[in-house]
Amino acid sequence: MKDKTLYAISLLFGLMGAIIVGVSIVAVRTIDRSETSSAWVNQTHATIYELDGMMSEFQAGEGMLRTFALTGEVRDFTECRSAYFEVLAHHAVAQSLTRDNPEIQSSLAQLEAAVQARVELADSLKKLHDAGRSEDVRSVLRRDAGTMALAGFQRLINPLRNRQFELLSDRDRDSFRQAQNTRFVILLGVATNLLLFGGATWLIRETLATRRQLTQTLQQANTVLEQKVQERTSELTVANQRLTRENRERKWTTLSQERQLRYNHAIVDTVSELVFVLSKARNVIRLNPVVAHATGFAEEEILGRPISQFIRLPAEETVAPAADRLLRAVAEGRELTSQEAELLARDGKSRPGIISVVPLRDDDQVVGAVVVLRLLAPL
Repeated sequence: MKDKTLYAISLLFGLMGAIIVGVSIVAVRTIDRSETSSAWVNQTHATIYELDGMMSEFQAGEGMLRTFALTGEVRDFTECRSAYFEVLAHHAVAQSLTRDNPEIQSSLAQLEAAVQARVELADSLKKLHDAGRSEDVRSVLRRDAGTMALAGFQRLINPLRNRQFELLSDRDRDSFRQAQNTRFVILLGVATNLLLFGGATWLIRETLATRRQLTQTLQQANTVLEQKVQERTSELTVANQRLTRENRERKWTTLSQERQLRYNHAIVDTVSELVFVLSKARNVIRLNPVVAHATGFAEEEILGRPISQFIRLPAEETVAPAADRLLRAVAEGRELTSQEAELLARDGKSRPGIISVVPLRDDDQVVGAVVVLRLLAPL
């Protein structure tokens, strides 16, 4: 039942989405066509404007040509040529706007030829006038009056303008039909979507009523589960508090040990005797500042070196050689007390003293030793 309801709701919303997508596509296409039509309309209006400009400038050129023939003023000739060149400028723009229409291009080519002919006529009149042949100028104008150049130019332009207006009318009718079709599709899509939305709403209400019953059952189960979770949470809270106490005690123990170690180091540094701390390999791993002062070696030069390089015990014939006595005592974990010894300094001199050796142990294992030397003579 549940799967069928969800399937039906999904199908309804899918249909609604498909209709919305279809309407959107139609609307977008209509907008695209409208934009294209608007661009085309703008192009058509621009073409009409250029054709009107060509006609206006051609009329002005013709008038200035007649004026120049009567007055012979250079200014009139200049304005005449300027008007004809304006015609050619409008012609170039119109030709660019209609480059995809061969029929209009052919008519524009005829117009261009007509304008070029008028420019050549104006140049020939200028030459005749400059040569002082005024009668020839008037003769040429009389012959030219019979050609009706202005009327011929207008006959070429008018069909072009009329065709552009016809195209505008056709485009308006097409745009109106597209708008009507789009309006119908959108209204149909909206009405269909409203019906589908009503059906989906009814299905959702029925589904929600069923889900309310399921929710009540789940709430009862959640109540039992929450009780169990609270009990387990209480147990975890107690365990967490216990771990927190243990961590706090462990932290305090570590801090106490570190503090004690700093105290021990401070005590060793304040002792007036020479103190060496040895590793199991009988190398110096710590010393107090008095050692560096007494030997003349820097602390870095002493650390890591054998103790035999700094302390020497006198030899005894009945015991092990002097070089081994101190090392063997450290290795075997034996104490030496009040033994005569000599301190070896950097300058090669030795100073007499009394040495004591105390082994360091960890779980009954010898891990090193502390050697204390008291010099018999002051430094």
